Amino acid sequence: MPALIASSISSEHFTFYGFLSSKESQARKELELLKDSEYTLVFYEAPHRMAKTLNLMLEEFGDRYISISREISKLHESVFVGKINEALNVTSEFKGEFV
Repeated sequence: MPALIASSISSEHFTFYGFLSSKESQARKELELLKDSEYTLVFYEAPHRMAKTLNLMLEEFGDRYISISREISKLHESVFVGKINEALNVTSEFKGEFV
C-alpha cells in the first residue's frame, strides 16, 4: 500500500498480482491477460529480473506510465515515476526490494 500511495497512480481500484512467473513464456502469458485491465496493477520483482520484466511489460503493455518503489519504509526509500522505456535507462541503479 505505501508503494501504491507514493506512486501517485490511481489507487481507487487496483489489482495486487505479486510476482510474475520466472519462466518468460508464462510471464508473457500473465501480462497478456492483464494488459487490458482498467485497474492499477501492482507487482513485486527481484532486482536481478527488473530489466527482463520491464522489457516484457514494454512489449505487452506498450510504453505506459509506471512507478517503481524501492526499499519502502527504509532509509534509502526511493520512487521512480515515468514511462517503462525511461525506467529501462536506469535499471543498473536498481538494488533492493521493488514494487
